[in-house]
Amino acid sequence: MKYVAGIDQNEFIVGLLDGGRRVQVGDRIHDIEMKDIGSHRLFSLLVDNNSYEVLIEPITDPAGGPRITGYSVLVGGKVYVVEVDSLERHLLSRLAVPTIAAQEELAIRAPMPGLVVSLAVNAGQSVAAGQVLLVLESMKMENEVCAPRDGVVRAVHVTAGELVAGQKVLVRIK
Repeated sequence: MKYVAGIDQNEFIVGLLDGGRRVQVGDRIHDIEMKDIGSHRLFSLLVDNNSYEVLIEPITDPAGGPRITGYSVLVGGKVYVVEVDSLERHLLSRLAVPTIAAQEELAIRAPMPGLVVSLAVNAGQSVAAGQVLLVLESMKMENEVCAPRDGVVRAVHVTAGELVAGQKVLVRIK
């Protein structure tokens, strides 16, 4: 089965091989092993004998529905927003009429519960894709929460030193 994974405005075609024990990304094939080590959110991931601790949180539909629209993945102290779709659905969506996503307001949510260590932006400030918006401490690690696309900060809903719940809206970008 093939999938398209969107990470930080980059797309990767990912194929699952050997019942999910191997993954093909582009021309490279990787041996993987993933074990749940904490309530179906915290995993031990082995990729080609390199070990990683990974925290995965589903991102649900911002309209409040139960549909999962992506995943917040914490690995190596950095948070990545990952969107996954089947290759077929992805190709069909490209045939559809494009929306004006850049004009829509985007809510940046906490990928996990934590403490806001510092804020790097203010309302009204222009931001570039990948720019650090704030630093969130969780599980004794500081994690940068970055802008997923270019835009203007519409609102900052947290302050430095504030404890936040997972999925709380931190910043809005338009």
